[in-house]
Amino acid sequence: MGLFKKRLVGLDIDGIEIRAVEVSGSSKNPEITNMGKVHLPEGAVKEGKIENPEKVVEALEELWDRYKIKSKKVVFGANNSDVIVRFALFPKLPDEKLGSLIKFQASDYIPYTLDDVELDYSIISEVEKDEGSLYNVLLVAARKDMLYNFIKTLGSAHLAIKDIKSSALVMDRLIPEKHRNDTVVIVNICFDACNILIMDKNIPAFARTITFSSTVNDSLRTVYRGRSKVEQEQNGGNIMLMEEIDSIIQFIAGDIRSSIAYYQSQNRDSTIENVYLVGSAAGDRKMVEGLIDSVGTYMEVLKPYNHLYERLLKQYGGGKEATEYAIAFSLALHGLGG
Repeated sequence: MGLFKKRLVGLDIDGIEIRAVEVSGSSKNPEITNMGKVHLPEGAVKEGKIENPEKVVEALEELWDRYKIKSKKVVFGANNSDVIVRFALFPKLPDEKLGSLIKFQASDYIPYTLDDVELDYSIISEVEKDEGSLYNVLLVAARKDMLYNFIKTLGSAHLAIKDIKSSALVMDRLIPEKHRNDTVVIVNICFDACNILIMDKNIPAFARTITFSSTVNDSLRTVYRGRSKVEQEQNGGNIMLMEEIDSIIQFIAGDIRSSIAYYQSQNRDSTIENVYLVGSAAGDRKMVEGLIDSVGTYMEVLKPYNHLYERLLKQYGGGKEATEYAIAFSLALHGLGG
């Protein structure tokens, strides 16, 4: 047994904020030791990709200093159009032959030259088809230039990257234990993108990341920074600008509906039991009510492991929600072995 608890930080970055959750312990018994967020200057990160490394380094140093975060080990979430997630069926082969076949056929699924991406895969299940037993394989590819830009920037902030994960795929750890054998949808809404993950009996079955257009992104900035001169309404500590938020709701709701419809068309025997929301926008009542009305199904705002946040929520005096830090926390949980 080690004398010291493992400690690391889950790091979630979008075009407006950097959010960090520091954890220690194990994935089965985690403890949140610190958390915090800082705003990014406009243009530092765009569509989930770093545009101004110097500004991002300054924000990271401010985050670590302001909240007295101790660990320099981070699990970072990549959340942009340069991360591709695909599901594919391959014949059951020994590991070495399977790996060679996947690399050979990956170009059928990945819209980039393979020399330009880091490619990873995992076998998530076995299925029986007319042609025999097949592996259901999860493929994840990320453009090297995007990854290296993050790696260099975080290194300039004296952070050590333990792992890089797809923000969409880490949401699996946020689903309540009692529903992990059901078919559930979990949606993360941040300032640059919307992630949709469908889990079937605790196995990833569908994953999609929708990067917001500049119009939607500008609307989100307007809503959360209160720049517009349209009528404002105070709601739960956030200034909500109703003309802007309605267009955002319609855009996101359309993607949720189409994703669920596509999944059900491919899995006609599957019934979706629950739809969960996490992320910065999920903390706003008007946004959630609008999405429920537009999608036409009940959605529950998920506050995963909320009891672990209680001490820090009291310490910082409000303005923080477990759902807002859900991705950062889940990244950290994966880093602990979850």
